[in-house]
Amino acid sequence: MSSIRLWIVVLGLLCFLAGAATGRILARSAEGSTTEVGALRDFERLFAARFELTPERARLLRGILEHYQREVESIKVNHLAAYRSAIEPELRSLGSEYNRYLRDQVLPPMERAEFDELSHGRSLSPSPKNL
Repeated sequence: MSSIRLWIVVLGLLCFLAGAATGRILARSAEGSTTEVGALRDFERLFAARFELTPERARLLRGILEHYQREVESIKVNHLAAYRSAIEPELRSLGSEYNRYLRDQVLPPMERAEFDELSHGRSLSPSPKNL
């Protein structure tokens, strides 16, 4: 396998892993939101029935609960962004560690300089031997 193909495979694998991790985080977030919306709808229904709310007061209750849900979602989004920022240095370090594994354990010594150039973004053109 040529080194440019190896680099493409490595980048593809890293993108896949990042996408899978993000997907799991978002799926958990969405799963929690659905449960909370259902719980709020149940609360709204039970509250309106228990206190025999007029249609006008039931609309007011719904508006308050919808506003509450939007604020909860806003807080979650802010914390998710902070979480992503917090793990970014660790992910970058992990990526560097695995780049070293690829370089030192997978590639033969004569290919390592080219890998170093590619991994530091110096050159994406194929080497003369691959032309």
